[in-house]
Amino acid sequence: MLSGGPLAIVSTFLTYFVQITLAYLAASLACALIRSPRIRLRVWAALLLFTVARWLMLCTATRTPVPAPLAAIAAQVPNTPGFDWSWPVMGSWAPYLAMLPLWWTRFYVAILAIALLRLFWTWLRVQSLLRSGDNPSPALHAFFQDLCRETNIRRCRISLVADLPSPATAGWWRPRVLLPAEVVPQLSPTELAHVLRHELTHVRRRDYLWDLLASFACRLVFFHPAAWLAYRRLGWERELSCDQAVVQDSQEVRLQYAECLAKFARGRYMSGAHSPEGIGLAASPSLLTTRVRALLCEPSHPSIYGRLSRACLSSAVVLLSLCILPAVELTLYWSAPLLSLSTRSRNASPLTRTLPARKTSQPHALRSVPASAPAQPEIASPETVSSILTGLSAKPLPAFATSSASEPGAVNPKDTPASTAQGGASAGAWHESPMPLATAPNWQKLATDAATAGVAAIGQASGETQDGQSGQQGNH
Repeated sequence: MLSGGPLAIVSTFLTYFVQITLAYLAASLACALIRSPRIRLRVWAALLLFTVARWLMLCTATRTPVPAPLAAIAAQVPNTPGFDWSWPVMGSWAPYLAMLPLWWTRFYVAILAIALLRLFWTWLRVQSLLRSGDNPSPALHAFFQDLCRETNIRRCRISLVADLPSPATAGWWRPRVLLPAEVVPQLSPTELAHVLRHELTHVRRRDYLWDLLASFACRLVFFHPAAWLAYRRLGWERELSCDQAVVQDSQEVRLQYAECLAKFARGRYMSGAHSPEGIGLAASPSLLTTRVRALLCEPSHPSIYGRLSRACLSSAVVLLSLCILPAVELTLYWSAPLLSLSTRSRNASPLTRTLPARKTSQPHALRSVPASAPAQPEIASPETVSSILTGLSAKPLPAFATSSASEPGAVNPKDTPASTAQGGASAGAWHESPMPLATAPNWQKLATDAATAGVAAIGQASGETQDGQSGQQGNH
């Protein structure tokens, strides 16, 4: 099945789904410009082949995980040119997406097994229907052999089956044409010849084998509706192509063959029988209506310019789709890192663990990387370093104590006995202990000193005043 992580699997599946849908639309547009049912048949067959081949390539492809640094998680998703669309996925969906590959594999295998068993059961029903057929009359057998020699077909037999709604073919190695036993007596030799030529055209083109392979291909990609729509259109174009080979642009044969189809439709409606899993002449009412309308419509003969323009337009549609489809890609990515905080702190270095996590106001779109990617330490921003230095400035700084040579008798209060015993050989010593705090002030002494200073200032001021007055009186 699909390989890779959960998001890679979902992205690949969505890309495949969109590519096949666009291819179906391009095939529908191209077939609308093509008049030949045989060419339209090949277009739908090519689309179905491309659908299955692309799916098998995705299932068998192996992906090698490429290690990426953890910093790539925070990388913004680039806007790549072309048809690449990206959508973020919330990290809360990770547990559910992790179980998606296992459950998708189980679901796919189970449905595919049921579909293949039903296909095998249908093949058994066809084999039982072949064994229940009756041999035709000698005249009908001789008439059938003449038509086989006319169309250069060998090893083909004819059988009459009761309650068969329409003619059908079965088998490809030893093919057999099945005719309704109730409707054959009502047909004229000309109408019977048209019916047998239609079925022998299926035999010559081995349509039963191609239809079986197309049915098997649809079951491989059962989840895509475009595959079943292409298979349905493939069956329609196959019938229209065989009708075109029978009538050969003859207006009289067109009318006779349309009347023959109406008889089979009337017999099917009256009997209420269901068509077996073969290539039926009137497989469904909608297909029968389309075939009758195609036979009654008068064929047009466009000019060479009209045919050339249609061919150019259809070719341009096909080439444009082949150029655009490989460029279409849908990518899902995680909108937040999937690594938990515990995993990140365990893988980070000791220096990184001390740095506080910086919160962002707006989350960035992040890509997911494999869990095996090695963790890389984050680079601290200037704001983070500034906050750390601010926190460290609140702590007391260590003091640098020096031994003064001018004061031999001075004793440093922070000197320990061990440092004193070593002598004053060194000019200073670095102490890791903080500086001592200042002692509390003596408020009573400060108040007394302030009062004494105030009284002295007042007395001095009064003395200078008296001296000045006596000096003035002496002058007088």
